[in-house]
Amino acid sequence: MNKKNQIYLFEKKINKMKKHFKLHKKDFSGMRGLKKKINNKKKYLNYIFIKKKKLKKKFKFYLLNKI
Repeated sequence: MNKKNQIYLFEKKINKMKKHFKLHKKDFSGMRGLKKKINNKKKYLNYIFIKKKKLKKKFKFYLLNKI
């Protein structure tokens, strides 16, 4: 599955869980799962950000050497 799609799915699940926690404030085990999902989302976002930076550098290097 694409990383961007996974981020979108994490976002949907996180929003759904936030609604749940408005009703069930003492659900600590569920809160642990929410924190895991948020951390996974952050990891995927960092991965995409770093990958884009590397691709930009490679592309610039390619253009400079081509001229």
